[in-house]
Amino acid sequence: MLSDERKPTPRPSARVVLLDEAGRILLLRGVDPKVDAPSLWITPGGAPEDGENYEQAALRELSEETGLTGVDLGPWIWARRHVWRWGEQWFDSIERYFLVRTSTFTASKAGLAPHELDVITDYRWWTVAEIDAAHDQIFVPRRLGELLRDLLETGPPAEPIDAGV
Repeated sequence: MLSDERKPTPRPSARVVLLDEAGRILLLRGVDPKVDAPSLWITPGGAPEDGENYEQAALRELSEETGLTGVDLGPWIWARRHVWRWGEQWFDSIERYFLVRTSTFTASKAGLAPHELDVITDYRWWTVAEIDAAHDQIFVPRRLGELLRDLLETGPPAEPIDAGV
């Protein structure tokens, strides 16, 4: 358990599983420039701003992080709770993943805040097979390949699935 001064800050997070017509998922490579740690491949998303619900935050973050607008937010498909460190601060992230289907496009960094330009270093459309074969990469959630395969084979779940760590 972390001491009180290192107790994680609760942080809700709305994330988007963005699938193109070929069933590929768009992921962002994220790095913490303050910590010597491996990069992670993550879905677009982040914390709701004042007055936003998860759904509004998901669409705003998608626009800011990829440039994609004018899409319909699909169902809440996955849930995840994870404690993680950013710089010297710890967060207890309570995440909701929403499905969005779109045509393939080239993501843009134009909507990123200045401090995010050092954090999001790359974009890539990934297939399940590529995720499964990329043993030298870290995907969030860790079970992303399995979760994506199930989503593509059976469609959105009736209730959100626990995505694990």
